[in-house]
Amino acid sequence: IAFWFPEFKLGFQCRTPPNADQCPIFYYKTLAVTCSILHRIPHRKPRMVIYSDNQNTVDIWHSLKASAPYNQLLIIAIDEIINLQIDTRVVHIPSVSNSVANALSRFNNGVASYLVPRLEILSFQPPRGMLGAVQK
Repeated sequence: IAFWFPEFKLGFQCRTPPNADQCPIFYYKTLAVTCSILHRIPHRKPRMVIYSDNQNTVDIWHSLKASAPYNQLLIIAIDEIINLQIDTRVVHIPSVSNSVANALSRFNNGVASYLVPRLEILSFQPPRGMLGAVQK
């Protein structure tokens, strides 16, 4: 699971649980969007655009409808968006255009640093229970 803020050359990554292959990648892509909203850096701006290479993730953000456990991810993120009063959009991009986030999510930090020199890479923890939700 990974996301990054290009303008600050700041990336975040988190390992998935050992049984992650039992859960669709869609869950982790949606979790990455939620975490990127929750981990907004202190230099808050009134607008935030999040790029995802997963069309299902983009679709639930456009419709604001999802089934469990995706619905909980939406609720957590939307609560934060309302609290921060930010305009947020999730936009689809091809996977080849998402190479930094893909490298970070695979812990290919050398590749990510090559693509973005001086990229600072930090670890993060998703909201409590979000990794556990997929283990059921």
